[in-house]
Amino acid sequence: MAPHLVEKDEWTADLHGLLFSGMRFLAKMLTVPVMHKSCPERKVHLQVGNLPEGGPQLPSLGGLPTELHHELFNLLDDLKDVVSLGLVNQHFCKLAPEHVHSRIAGKYGRWANEKLVCVGSNIEPGDFPPGLFSQAQLRAINKHFGFEEPEFGPTMLTLQHLVDSSLIPAWPRESIKIQRLREHFCAAPGVTTAMLKRLGLPLDIDGWDKYFPRDEPWILRNLTTKEFVRAEATAMSQGCVQGPVLDLVGFGEAVITRICWSSSGNGIRGAPKICRGPWAGHRFDITTLTRHQEEIGNGEEWTDASDEVAKELDTIWRSNFGKDWRRNLPKGPEDILMLTW
Repeated sequence: MAPHLVEKDEWTADLHGLLFSGMRFLAKMLTVPVMHKSCPERKVHLQVGNLPEGGPQLPSLGGLPTELHHELFNLLDDLKDVVSLGLVNQHFCKLAPEHVHSRIAGKYGRWANEKLVCVGSNIEPGDFPPGLFSQAQLRAINKHFGFEEPEFGPTMLTLQHLVDSSLIPAWPRESIKIQRLREHFCAAPGVTTAMLKRLGLPLDIDGWDKYFPRDEPWILRNLTTKEFVRAEATAMSQGCVQGPVLDLVGFGEAVITRICWSSSGNGIRGAPKICRGPWAGHRFDITTLTRHQEEIGNGEEWTDASDEVAKELDTIWRSNFGKDWRRNLPKGPEDILMLTW
């Protein structure tokens, strides 16, 4: 869950089901797209004098400066409205793509830079990962959930209370929303798929590669401890590295093995202390190596934790699937679950 966003993943399972069913969802929630940026700021300087009576009329929408047209796009929050404005005429069609891209890209990486924790069922009041909440935040949360009784104090709250009351994140439904949006416009008179393509609206799954290019090296970053993990360290093989979201074993699994938190638990084979994750409550993102290098140009020190994390993953998967797990691991999550019984 991302407690400060009051959001959670709807998937619930024991540790075996959680780890070995695939954590692509978590990886997607942490991945910052390459085009994750707002429209460029445009400063508009207009000089408006006193118009004499019977003087020139104010211009129509089409007659306004292009800068104001961009500002009009910026005022639209709904992607449907952005596409609709782009379909007005050829001029707006040329302006729309950057705004369409920014709206779509803004849907990704929702949990990037947010404190995360995977909550176990056996959690005691007041047992929180270090740094997850300040005392002031705990008092505010207790008051919000009605746990302000003097005899209990702020420690009555548990992480399970937050899990039970949290919302389900909307990201997994975004691709469905985009598909329905395409269907809506394609059914409109005079609108073609070619027009939607010019506007920048993805027509199929391949359209997402512009946000998560597969030819770029991606890394997982722990923003709290200033550590990073290379994709090839978590993947089953070098050939599996195709972008930030890997099948079966990848960044999602690397994070989940280190953010579990429970007051009691026996762990799993190969990870007896997994229930007290050293990264629980930390902030993460998945970004390109190029962007990372650009950001640390100020000399900030980072540590490569790839070997350490890779060793942990190998120990867990080896303990559960044998020493040849990379070669013998089943191709689908359902087959993996069958092996864990």
